[in-house]
Formats: sequence, structure tokens, C-alpha cells
Amino acid sequence: MMKRQQISQGWMQRFLLWGAICVALVFMALFAASSPFSAHAATTVPTKMNFQGRITNSAGNILADGTYNMRFKIWDSLSGGSSVWSEDRLVSAAQGVTVTNGQFSVQLGEITSLPASVFSSNSRYFEIELPTPGTATSSSPTWTEGAMTPRNQLVTSAYAYNAETLDGIDGASFAQLGANNAFTGTNSVDVSNANAFQVKSGSTNLFNANTANSIVTIGTSDTTGAVLVLDVKTDAGDPAGGSATNGAMYYNSNANKFRCYQNGAWKDCDTSGGTIASGNTAGRPGSPSEGDQYLDTDIDRLLVYSNGKWQADRTDAIIVASSTSSQTDRDAADYVTDGNTGAANDGDQIEINTALTAASGRKVVLLAGTYTVDASVQIPNNTTLTGVGNGTLIQLATINATDDIVETTGTGKTGQILRDLRIDGGTNASGTQRGISILNTDNMRINGVTVSNMRNDGLYTNTSTNLTITDSTFKDNDDRGIYLDSSTENVMFENNIVTGSVNAGLLTYSVYGVTINDNVFDNNPTDAVVLNVSSSVIVSNNSITDNSWGIAVVDSNDIIVSANSLLNNTAGDAIHLTNSNRVSLTDNRLHNNGAGTAGSGIKISNSDDAYVTGNSITDTAGTGYAIDIDVSTSDRTYLSNNVYSGTGASSINDSGTNTRYGGQTNGSGNYLIQPAGTIELMKNTNVTGTLDVSSSVDAVSGYSFNGTSGSTVTCSGGQVMQNQVVQGGIITGGSCTTAGGTPTLQDVYDNDASGTADITTTSSAKTFLFKAGSGFDAAALFDIQDAGGLSMFTVDSSNDRVYIGDSTADGVGVELVLDTKNTAGDPTGVDGAMYYNSDTKNFRCRHNGIWQDCDFASLRAEWVLQEDFSTGTVTAGTGADLGNIGDSLWTFVSIGTGGTLGKVNVGTDASNRDRFGVLQMNSPATVTTGVHLRRDNTSMAGVPSNMTVEFDFGPVNTAAANGTQTVTRIGLHDSTNSAAPTDGIYFQYSTTTTAGNWFRCTQTTCVDTGVARTTTANTYQRFRIQTNSAGTSVEFFIDEASVGTASTNLPGSTASYGPAINTSTVDATIRQWKIDYFQIKRNLTTLR
Repeated sequence: MMKRQQISQGWMQRFLLWGAICVALVFMALFAASSPFSAHAATTVPTKMNFQGRITNSAGNILADGTYNMRFKIWDSLSGGSSVWSEDRLVSAAQGVTVTNGQFSVQLGEITSLPASVFSSNSRYFEIELPTPGTATSSSPTWTEGAMTPRNQLVTSAYAYNAETLDGIDGASFAQLGANNAFTGTNSVDVSNANAFQVKSGSTNLFNANTANSIVTIGTSDTTGAVLVLDVKTDAGDPAGGSATNGAMYYNSNANKFRCYQNGAWKDCDTSGGTIASGNTAGRPGSPSEGDQYLDTDIDRLLVYSNGKWQADRTDAIIVASSTSSQTDRDAADYVTDGNTGAANDGDQIEINTALTAASGRKVVLLAGTYTVDASVQIPNNTTLTGVGNGTLIQLATINATDDIVETTGTGKTGQILRDLRIDGGTNASGTQRGISILNTDNMRINGVTVSNMRNDGLYTNTSTNLTITDSTFKDNDDRGIYLDSSTENVMFENNIVTGSVNAGLLTYSVYGVTINDNVFDNNPTDAVVLNVSSSVIVSNNSITDNSWGIAVVDSNDIIVSANSLLNNTAGDAIHLTNSNRVSLTDNRLHNNGAGTAGSGIKISNSDDAYVTGNSITDTAGTGYAIDIDVSTSDRTYLSNNVYSGTGASSINDSGTNTRYGGQTNGSGNYLIQPAGTIELMKNTNVTGTLDVSSSVDAVSGYSFNGTSGSTVTCSGGQVMQNQVVQGGIITGGSCTTAGGTPTLQDVYDNDASGTADITTTSSAKTFLFKAGSGFDAAALFDIQDAGGLSMFTVDSSNDRVYIGDSTADGVGVELVLDTKNTAGDPTGVDGAMYYNSDTKNFRCRHNGIWQDCDFASLRAEWVLQEDFSTGTVTAGTGADLGNIGDSLWTFVSIGTGGTLGKVNVGTDASNRDRFGVLQMNSPATVTTGVHLRRDNTSMAGVPSNMTVEFDFGPVNTAAANGTQTVTRIGLHDSTNSAAPTDGIYFQYSTTTTAGNWFRCTQTTCVDTGVARTTTANTYQRFRIQTNSAGTSVEFFIDEASVGTASTNLPGSTASYGPAINTSTVDATIRQWKIDYFQIKRNLTTLR
């Protein structure tokens, strides 16, 4: 018995329910069957549920006999949640619920299928909803009463004893027990699990199949021994070879021996349990069998007889020797290369790649010798290729090749290791081959490798991550030593030597997260390190010596260059930043760089927020500067505690903007600066000696200055400098005052020699405040006047007023010009804000939390239609001009009999309670019908300029929300019925063309906006149509987002059209829509 539910309808107060509801389906099996078992097919379970109920009115009297509309639903939660099934029993479809003597009975699932998947969870709750009392037996019910509460949870019943599915799987898909508890059919366990299948005796595990790791275990490690008994063959002879597989084993009781099938033949299993045979090299067995083992005491190695010879145990590695290896190594190797390069792609890479394929996931060792290749050596995933040090050489044949010598290979390349060998380009005079090529590879390590004499890069990477390159050497390569190319990320390049690289020691391009640490870059003919279009790169603790250039940072951001030693780099700047931001240069040692050139120690060009501190710059040999900020587009450079001295360039050239200084010194105690703009000296910086400037100094308290001539300007001990004298760009005099004294704004103006008198705050905690003192309010507390004494801006603190212009009437009008925004959309604002939008040609005002056009209405400057549909109702009828509705008397037409229009009662429709004046349109309940609403379809022609059309529109009932078999057009057009317009500017939805999206239309041309029509009842979408100032284009918006602009197929100057809405359907289902408002505004360029 289900508990009583409470409903809110006026004609029903109680609903007593009872019924047997079949929900839970339970069936258990041990195995998942690999094929159906027809002999054990499950009994078909009905997919319907019986349900009975009794209805009484508020007086306890039963409901009158008849057929009623009802709605049934199943939910996934007691309240809220989502509906997982619903079924409407409608009188109109001859599916209503028959009530006799107050009682009714239905089979749920007769109309809407009730699949087992509905009950995939035990949280299922049943709900009943009855229609609006006046439509209880109507062919067009409405559902405004709400569902009965509370919902009732569904529980197990009769058919759970013979369930059709288990966890959504048909019963026929499981293994079935036949006679004597024997499984029938072919069954398998197809799951990856460490305990996929177990056989136990109590807590003792006798048999375990670990499918995750391909391990079968007999018994458990304990004091009880679980015995594995193999099959016993009682007669002589082995099973037929065709039925045997390497690894097979059985016991032959005729011979009393275990027999094993290995290497394609049966042989006695070795069960002696004795020790492995051992002896010197000469004592190796003369007639060994495949797999025999021998401990050779001369070489102290365990050997296995394999592939026709004695060789080292290959559990961990495969051994390769070259044709130039020693005879001992060749004898011990699994593979020996032939040194043949007579034909294309016939080099030693053939044997090496064969070994790498065989060792996939393990290791290949190249013994000492020269391996001559004419195509790539390819390392598979998770495989190591290693030599034995410098004695292992992979050398390119003299073929002027384009193939890279070593590459990674495999799907989803990962886990390769290359170590302890040399790679050499040989004597090729041309070609484009690289030493190592890493493409689309993750987690690779390179260690102890030397790459030399390549015609291209020594090492190249692209689209690879998590690479480690350590303890390797890259020398005399014709392009770059190392090139980390696009989308290479998270690289550690450490303890390497890079020398003799023609075009750059190390180049990065479009990489992220690279660390270049503790390397040696020397004798590279061009740059040692170039960072190009890269980010988050660290260059630290490197020795960069005798290159042409040191470190170049180009078009890169967030770079750290720290603790490097740059010595004797001759052709240019030691460190050079170009078009790069947020670069930190700290604690580097620069000595004797830029000899014979205009090079500088550190050069900063077109770069912002460089942090340069703690660097030692000595004996710069070039004719440049210790530090050179060479252009004004370098902003906010910070220089602090850099030491520069000795011969050559030993000064700072500052042509940047907003450079900040702190503690710059050089060996002679001078402070030499040639700046183009104002210098900002940081707090507690004391400068003595020569201050050579070409413009003013922004001096804050706590600084000391000595001029080069004239009186000495010294401001220290908490004083500030005022009235400075600047002659020829040199500060030659001034005066100081105690901080907290009485400097005036006039002082600031008089003391600023830059041409502007600026007041700049230097702390977010210290703001600039202009405040009337206590008792000193004034009518003109703050006054800005023009040269003639006319007030432009006045603050009257006595009366709490702000005046624009003079407060008295005169012949001069001072204009207040608001900010102009030239794109659609409003800024974030506060109530009382205002601005001008040149895109819409409107002043915009914000009040009550909403931006809207400011109300400057004048019918001479604009014309406006604002319709809120707050009045009028038109009842059912048919034909043209049934009546008028709305404040502007819109004309209503019902296409077919029965269409209605009416104002929504927000008292009974909660979804519209924040809206005033909502019009609801209801289509007739007949085939090929609709409704049409127009204001005046001849009120405009052509494309009016500066016009905005806005409205909110949405579906009411489910049929309208689904949008099936429906055409809707709304905006400005010339249709007077349900036919398509020939002229107009409007939005259209049509299930025959739009596939669920709104289209924007001009004349008869409609374009898909890509915005889906809402499928949720009582949900509005906002539409806007905007014409430009010339009347030559129309832009369309949905929910404030632009969905396209039309500049062709626009209405002509003789076309006539106006505000109109039409909707039509092709079936007999009533569809209902709402429109909240419809407004048109046009700004005229000339008064009318």
C-alpha cells in the first residue's frame, strides 16, 4: 500500500493509491557467457506495471464516472532531481484514464515504453499530476496544479524472482548451469584484474588467475602445500606435435619422467635439481642442446646455448657487435653487423634495428667498434640503446644522406634511453642529416653521448615533453649543436659541452619549461644560447666563453638568466634582450666581452619589466656600455647593485622609460648615466660622484647627489630636494627641505623640468587626497580656470556641489564630454553611471542595476514604439482582423478556427512575475493552423538608419518548446498571415530548414545563426535587430551576443513592412508562445 499523497487542486484533496509495482530485477551468474544459450533462455518479463487508484473530492465523495487526463512520472529523487520516465494519459488521444465508482486501473508503459534501464538505480520515486480542474476531461488540458506530494519510492515486487536483466545485461548473456551443476556452452572470464578468477577452500586460495599481469598461481604462501597434478600419460610416446605448444608439460608414467615441449620438440624436463655445469672456456660442452647453461670461469659469465652458439644470458639485454669488434666480442654477441653499405639502406642499422625490435622494452648493447649506417637507427618505446663508452661509434656512411642517424619510433613514443656512445657524421660534404632526432616523444633520456660533424643539428626535438639530456658533448656540427623546436616542453639540459656549432650552440623556438644548467658553451662561431619565442626558461650556472655572442633572448617572456659566467665573447653583446618581457638577469659575471665591436655587457631593447641586479660587468671590450637600455620602448627596467668597472665601456646608457635605480656602483665610485627620460632612484640609494643626466631626476627623500659643477646638491638625512637647477642637462644646484615640510603644488610645477608637472603615487597604501580642513569648507574649494579666469570645474564643499563651467549664466557654454565606447555591449557599472555608445548612437544610463538607453526622448529627434501588451484579450475565431490587442492596438489574425491571444495572469503564472505585460499566443487545435499579429505592415520602407528593434520571445507549453512541425517569424516583415514574407528584417525558426536553430532573415534570404531555439517551456530568449547609421547593414543579436550582419538582400526603398509576428503548425497540437515586449527606437540624424 503506497502512502497517501497531498494535492492542491480545488476539486481534489485526497488521493488514495495502491498497486503492485515490479521494479527490482535480480539474477546471479558466475560467468559472463560468450554466446547466448537458447536452451536456457530467460522467461520474457512484461515491461508494464499495473497501477490502481481511488479519487475523492474534498467532501470525501467519489469522482464522477468518466474519462480523465492524468500524468504519471518516475523521478530519481524524493524531491527535485530529474524525471527518468513520464507518460501522459490524454483524452484527446483516446488514452485517458477511465474512473468508475471513484476507482481506476492503468498499465504504465502502454503509451510510453518503460524499459528496464529506468530502474538502473534503487532511487526511483513515483509521482502523479492532475490537470487544471477545468481541463480534467478536455482535449486540451493544462497543467497548472502541480504534482501530488510527496513522491513514493518504488520497491521490489513479484517479477524480481525471475528478472530479465541483471545490472542492465540480458539474462541470456550469462553462463547457465545444466544437469549435475555443469556449465553449458563456451564460457570465458574477460576482465583485467589481479583476482579475475579464484577457487578457494575456506580462506585458502587453491587457484588464482591474475589476468592483469598474465599470472596463474597455484596455492598460497603458507604452511599448506597446494599440489598441482599434471595430466598423466600411461603409454610410450609423446602427444602429437601438432597439439603441443612451446611451454607444454605432462607426466609420462610409462617412462616415469616429466616431459617438456620446448623449441618445437618434446624432451625430458630437467628436474635433477643439480648445479649448473661450469669450467673454463676450453671445457664448454661439445654437443650442447638449445637452452643448456654453462658457467665459464675464464670470463666469469653464465652462458646459454642459443641460436647455435654459447652466449651471455640475455634476460636483460641483447648484445650487438660490429664487423670491426674484437673476435671475442663477436663470438659473445647475439647479432654481428656486416659493415656492408654497398646498397642503399643496407648499412649496420639493419642488424641494430633487428636487435632493437627483438629487445623492445629491454636493452640493446653495442659493443666497442664502428657501426657504419646509411639510414636511421630507430629506438622503440621503453627501450635502451647503449654503447660501452667512446669505443662505440655509430658513423654515417659517405652518402650525403638526409636521414637522421638516431630516431625514436613506435606508437605514442615514450621511454627511450640513449647513452654511452658516439655519433658522427663522417666525411659527408653535404646533406641535411641530424645526429639525434626526437619527434613526438615523451620521457626520453640521453646521457654520455657525443654527437659530432653533422651537416645539420647535433640534436633536434619537436613536439616532445619530459626530456633529460645530461653529460653529453655536441661538437663541430654545421648548424645548431642543439635545436629545441616547437612544442618542446619540460627539458633538463645539464652538464653538457657544446662547442664549434656553426649557427648556434643551443637554440630554442616556441618551447616552455626548459632548464639549461651547468653546461659549457665555448668556441661557437655565433651565439652560444638563443631563446626565441620561448617562455619559462632558466639559464643558470653555465660557462659561456670565447663565442661570438653570449646569450640572446628574443620575443620571449618569463626568462631567468642567473649566475652564468660570460667571458671573452667577442662579436657582440654578452647578454641581449629584444622584444622580451619579465626577464630576470641576476648575479652573472661578465668580463671582456664585445672586443672590437659596439657590443655592451647587457643590452635591453624593446623589452619591459627587465630585472637586472647583482651582475658584475668588468673590462667590457666593446665601444658600447656596461648596461645599454637603447630605446624608449623599454619600460620599467629595474637596475640594482650591479658593479661595472675597468677598461672599456663602464657606464649605463638609459634611453628607456620609467627606469628604476638602486645602488648602482662602479669601481671608481662614479655613477655615469646618459638617460633620455626621468630617472627614478629607489629608496635608500646613496649616489656620490658624478651624476650625468640629460633631464630631471625624480628624487625622493634619502638620496645624496653631487653635481659636476656649480653648487653641490645634497639631500640626505630624511630631506627632499627642491628648486633644482638644471643646466645643459646637468643638475648643478638646488635646495633641500625636511620631509613633512610645506612644499606646494607650485613647487612641484616649478621643479619639474620635463614639460609636465605630474603627481605620481608610489604606494597603494598612500593615496592622494584633497580635503577641506575642519571648518574651512568653501564655495570654490577646488577651481580649474581658463586663461581668462572662467571657471571650468568647481568643487563647492559648502553646498556639496560640483559645477561644470561657471555657476552664473553667461554666453559661454562649458561642455561635459562623457567617455565614448565604440563597440556593442555595456561596461561593468554602478547605479548612476552614464556613457555614450557610438556603436548604437545612444547615451546609456545605469539605474536599479540595469544598463538602458537614457531617456532623452523627443519625437523630433527620434521615433519610438514601446509595446508592453498590458491591455486587451482576443478570443477564438478565424479569418482576418479578429480584433486588437496591446497599447498600440496590434491586429490579430487566427489562421484556422480557435487561435487566441491574451495577457498572462502573473498571479497564476510564477514564471512571469518579474515581467509586466506578457502576451500569450495560442494556436488552434486543428491541422495547418497558426496565429498572426501585426502592428502596421506598411509603416516603414528600405532600411531605416540608427534603428534598434528588441523583444523577448519564448515557448509556453512542451509542444511549442519541442518546436516540431512549427514555423515562427518575428520582427519586421510584410506578411499578413502564416505565409513567408517577401520583405522585411526578422528572425525565423522552421523545423523544415533550421535543424533546431534560429535564422536571421532579410527579405527572403535566411542564414543560420548557430544559436539553438530554447527547448525549455517558459524560458525567454532576447532578440535585437540593429541597423547602422547609413542604413546599409543590419546586425542581429540573440541574448546580447551578435549572431551575424547582413549588408545584401536588404529591403528596397519602395518595399513596405512593419512589426509582425506569425506562427504556424502543420498538426493538430495546440502550441503556445509568449512575448514580453516589443520595442523599436530610431535616432534621427536631423530633426523632423
